[in-house]
Amino acid sequence: MELRMREAADRGMRTIILRAGDVFGGGRGSWFDLVIARDVGRGRVTYPGPLEIVHEWAYLPDLAAAMVRLADRRATLGAFETFGFSGHAVTGREMVDAMARAMQRDVRVKRMRWWMVKTAGRLSAFGRELAEIEYLWRVPHRISDAKLKSLIGELPHTPLDHAIAEALRKLGHPKAAQ
Repeated sequence: MELRMREAADRGMRTIILRAGDVFGGGRGSWFDLVIARDVGRGRVTYPGPLEIVHEWAYLPDLAAAMVRLADRRATLGAFETFGFSGHAVTGREMVDAMARAMQRDVRVKRMRWWMVKTAGRLSAFGRELAEIEYLWRVPHRISDAKLKSLIGELPHTPLDHAIAEALRKLGHPKAAQ
């Protein structure tokens, strides 16, 4: 897809790509609410990978604010540009602990069953696509934000505990700590 965008930019279409980690804090429809926090109200979290691996996350309000600031600078950019948004690069344990603090209770962690996703992948395109990204939960990774910072300055960054608590409130957990 990116190659096609680059080719289109060569023909005159302006393209800005802002890479970010898995998004949370925007309501429903992400890994965070569909898998990880689905049962947090009952004291359970399902995590897709090993808890000691760093995974990149983007709190949606911060990402959106960065997108707006980036869009404001689009006139200074080339026809095809890519940027990274660093967000929260945290281990699974740090994410789960932040959720427990927000819920003000202990949470039990269970691992996601990737074999089920892979089995579903034999029957659906969505399952196949999910199975293809399993490695992102097993391989530590961070997104560099140096280029973005050099263009727009300091990035919006809500502290993890506040971002998680707000995300959980938006998902219908009104008792999540402030």
